Amino acid sequence: MSVRDKLWIVLLAALVVAQFGVSLFMPRGNALTIANDLIQTVLLLTVIAAFYPNLFRSRYPSRRIRLFWMLMTAGILFWLTYQGMWNYFEVVRRRDVPDPFAGDVVLSCTWCR
Repeated sequence: MSVRDKLWIVLLAALVVAQFGVSLFMPRGNALTIANDLIQTVLLLTVIAAFYPNLFRSRYPSRRIRLFWMLMTAGILFWLTYQGMWNYFEVVRRRDVPDPFAGDVVLSCTWCR
């Protein structure tokens, strides 16, 4: 395993431990919500940064493998977009997310029903 891979694993593990610690030890309230939202956003950004090199330099020069990494990155980008919408309401405006939330379109699949 390369040094770069080990660095990504340590960073992701640290973010997961931070998420666990914040959720376990902080009292309920705005501070907990903001901390969780921001940690999850950083976690998603870290995953995108880790996946990005696989889009162009795959160890296997197959188009299928590059397509896999493109689709994985696109899925994480959709998730990050959704998380950004939640952050807008909970971190910036400090309000609850509305019940019919427009961002749910990112996660819903109308033809899957």
